[in-house]
Amino acid sequence: MTALSFKAGILILAMSCFSGSSRADSYTFTGTAEIGNDIANFFLAGPSFGIHSAVPSGPANTLFLCIQGTTCDVPAQLIPAFGSYFSQPGDFSGGTVNGVTADTLTGGLIFSASKFIAGTNPNNFGSGSVTFHGNLTGFVFLPLGCEKTLTCNAVGPEVFHLHLTGTGTVTASGEDIGGGQDAIYSLRYTIRGTATTVPEPSSWLLVGSGLGALAGAWRRWRQ
Repeated sequence: MTALSFKAGILILAMSCFSGSSRADSYTFTGTAEIGNDIANFFLAGPSFGIHSAVPSGPANTLFLCIQGTTCDVPAQLIPAFGSYFSQPGDFSGGTVNGVTADTLTGGLIFSASKFIAGTNPNNFGSGSVTFHGNLTGFVFLPLGCEKTLTCNAVGPEVFHLHLTGTGTVTASGEDIGGGQDAIYSLRYTIRGTATTVPEPSSWLLVGSGLGALAGAWRRWRQ
């Protein structure tokens, strides 16, 4: 084998390793998210993309108070993914990305702080702009196909890992508690953004194995 043809083969194999499953893909989406009194959820959808998470229940409490007619500061919020039960794959969280379905999610979305002028309508005390980012990882349950037999008993392989960013609007709701004060019980986000896939560990292992084999072949050729 000539040096040129060998190096060409090396280049082609390396390019093959870094293409395919290790390639990052991007998906645009729109969606909603909410946190507050018994609420912590998100629902995101776009072309070839749809993921969700919703808690079955949560603590009932006031997030914060606002004085009507003044600027109200909305603190940053984390909305974590709630894991599905083994007996109910995809029920509380999961989704499909480019035809690949996950039974449960881990991770969450982080929404920036915001501001609005507090009003008197309990269904919409005020709205402000937000940015958000986060990471969500999808897993399947074992044994594969257990959703048909209710025999799921362990978290299986990672099937996708997403990095999400975007912008949106947050709207506060709650109760007018008198004395010119608003008790904020929930924050609802209307958002749009981009989800970029992060290569799963098996893809990087494949890449590393491919490069190791290339290095060995190069050493043997040089001898």
